[in-house]
Amino acid sequence: MVLRHLAFANKVVIIDEVHAADVYMREYLKRALEWLGSYRVPVILLSATLPSEQRVALATAYQSGEQAYGNLVGDIGYPVITVCQPSGVQTIDVEDTSAPTVVEISQLRDDEDALVDLLSELLAEGGCAGVVRNTVGRAQETARLLSARFPGEVTLVHSRFLAQHRSDLEADLVEQLGPQGSRPARRIVVGTPVIEQSLDIDFDVMISDLAPIDLLFQRMGRLHRHCSTFRPERVREPRFFVTGVVDWASEPPEPITASSRIYSDVLLIRTLAVLRDYWAGGTVELPRDIAELVQLAYGENVPIPETWARPDPTPLGPTDFVTRASLGIS
Repeated sequence: MVLRHLAFANKVVIIDEVHAADVYMREYLKRALEWLGSYRVPVILLSATLPSEQRVALATAYQSGEQAYGNLVGDIGYPVITVCQPSGVQTIDVEDTSAPTVVEISQLRDDEDALVDLLSELLAEGGCAGVVRNTVGRAQETARLLSARFPGEVTLVHSRFLAQHRSDLEADLVEQLGPQGSRPARRIVVGTPVIEQSLDIDFDVMISDLAPIDLLFQRMGRLHRHCSTFRPERVREPRFFVTGVVDWASEPPEPITASSRIYSDVLLIRTLAVLRDYWAGGTVELPRDIAELVQLAYGENVPIPETWARPDPTPLGPTDFVTRASLGIS
């Protein structure tokens, strides 16, 4: 073990998409940061959507001390660099030179006809669409459905492919939809969250299962990501559709079981609450709105309607264990 630790001497550790770590891996990461911090090994953590609670936890771990990092709590701007040094932690604002992207957000029923009808309409004149499912099984099922309707135009990508097969698939996608992509007349890419984490590709329109708000923003980041003069008229403006909800009219809307098994119901409900005023064709501006909405969803003042909270913690089902306290309602 000592020799393994010694291997980090004179190295720089870079971890991308640090927000994507699950609960288990986040604890593992914090312990690793404690060791790296004690060795004074430089560490670079990259994320566009890191909630402040996780930001403080990672900074505390690297500094190996329970310090009060009040300057890291809440919306500290975007883009921003957080620097941890023996003398303390500071934040440095970075000028954003990228052009803003205004994305329209809409609801979509979670059924096959709704998905097929939407893609048939939007891609009637061509275009490239991304469909993100939270589980591999759901992605495979969707790919089979869409392949029957759009033969030869559907690509499936997920983490269970053999490494070489997945590498070939991703290289092909970047060649078609990347910064210098050839952009086929029509292409539908169905995938799991690997799309949001590792691929520099550009979609004209995107449909996504409901996920925590920081992950939704990561997925939105693949919409109109690169300049393109080949977007058909029907997808000329970036549009993002959220599905994976049993009934949008219920209070609160109920996430499908597949998503509840992956993400905390509390985070999904908080996301629904924060985006509640955007569903009817509302828009968000990237990157300007990212930090504010992510911190709101993970903070203590989530705008949860009173009708969404149950007065007691008695669980009624796999997605009903939602109390006033867990939703941040006093």
